[in-house]
This record gives sequence, C-alpha cells and structure tokens, in this order.
Amino acid sequence: MAHLYCVTLTPIQDDTLGLPKQIAFTASCQGTPDKCWNLASVEVASVLADLFSPKDVSRIEANLSSRGSVTLPKVYGPTELAQMGYRIRL
Repeated sequence: MAHLYCVTLTPIQDDTLGLPKQIAFTASCQGTPDKCWNLASVEVASVLADLFSPKDVSRIEANLSSRGSVTLPKVYGPTELAQMGYRIRL
C-alpha cells in the first residue's frame, strides 16, 4: 500500500521587497515529516494548477505572500507529490 501524505507549504527566503522567493513543501506521513523540497515561488502556481482550481491556487498564493503557511486540504500519494515538484534525489 502506498503512503499518503499531508502537505504543508511554508514561505522562506524573502526577496528585497519582503515577498517569499522560495516555498518549502513538507510532506508528512502519519504526522511525521518525511519528504521536503523547495520551489521558487513563481513555480508554485503551475505545479498546483493540475490539482486545484484557479481560485484555490490564488488563495494559496495569497496566504503564502502574507507569510502564512498553508496545509493543503487532503492527503496525497506519491504521484501527486511528483506533480507538486517532489523529485527523488539520487
């Protein structure tokens, strides 16, 4: 059986205007952080577009821009993590 993950997005590394340059993705399995990766904030909308409506993506981006963390609304499998930009590092 595949693991299911709860995913939290957290803005990190501000630019000179105080906006996040990167977003940290943390995938937790059974309450324990298991997989972490960062994406440039400009990439977030495109990786979430296949999983969420444009309205939901805008709301997520607004929360991240105001320096808030966002826990995505359901659990996700490995395929969805890959859609969100997770890559296995060899």
